Amino acid sequence: MDNDWIVDYLRPRLARDNGEHLSRQLYRQLRELIGQRRLAGGSVLPASRALARAMQLGRNTVLSAYDQLAAEGYLESRHGSGTYVCDVFTNSTSQTSHSTAHARPLSQRGQRLTASSRLPVRKLGAFVPGLPELELFPHKAWQQCLARQQRSAPLEWLHYQHQGGLPALQSALSQYLYLTRSVRCEPEQIIIVPGAQNALTLLAQLLADPGDAIWLEEPGYAGAQAAMQAAGLRCQAIRVDEQGLRPDPEAAPPRIIYVTPAHQYPTGAVMALPRRLELLAHARRHCS
Repeated sequence: MDNDWIVDYLRPRLARDNGEHLSRQLYRQLRELIGQRRLAGGSVLPASRALARAMQLGRNTVLSAYDQLAAEGYLESRHGSGTYVCDVFTNSTSQTSHSTAHARPLSQRGQRLTASSRLPVRKLGAFVPGLPELELFPHKAWQQCLARQQRSAPLEWLHYQHQGGLPALQSALSQYLYLTRSVRCEPEQIIIVPGAQNALTLLAQLLADPGDAIWLEEPGYAGAQAAMQAAGLRCQAIRVDEQGLRPDPEAAPPRIIYVTPAHQYPTGAVMALPRRLELLAHARRHCS
């Protein structure tokens, strides 16, 4: 094939053991090449049989990826000639940069979201918050468990849910929280979210309105501050001592108080019982 470089590019990027169908992976990689203009408008793609043979794939796998790209307007089939990238992608990168430079600015909320969602840089290695040891994670066993569960999952699990999560998982978590944290809660009081940051964002939106004040530990968890700022809340930094967050009588009455009493982050301080009672009394006066 004259475009052997496509095969060289695609071959190491197709993961045959990650659970995602190969046709979907092939579709994503080709769409990325077109979006980056590395496959410009008018470029010819390898014939499906030739690409399947070179990639050691079934031809139907390649055809499925090609058909999806054609349906979305990325490719066009020319009878007797082959499969080509559509001419709409002939714009130069300079034209793309020009249009990006004149893009409509984000809203104030959008600017807050992008400002608070940057990932930390130059923070790799041991003892880094939020960074597990991915190399030791049992990826293969995890994928096998996912695949086995997906095969046996009932059809209703694929529909929209309104009860806050899978009931069996909610029940298991309520028992676990009682045994390990002495937290008494009913399964229906538990809401399953993708991660801690999603939970903080949801809480900020449900429990407060833009402009409301919130007390945050200083020092404290930057992710919580980012979620509250993105929700438009007025974040007030409240100092932490050896007993945890110390209520500040000079600070504005808060709508929300964010604390980590069992193991303050990042100092590790445990909030003493008198401080907890003081904070609860303060919350009854101002947060309700």
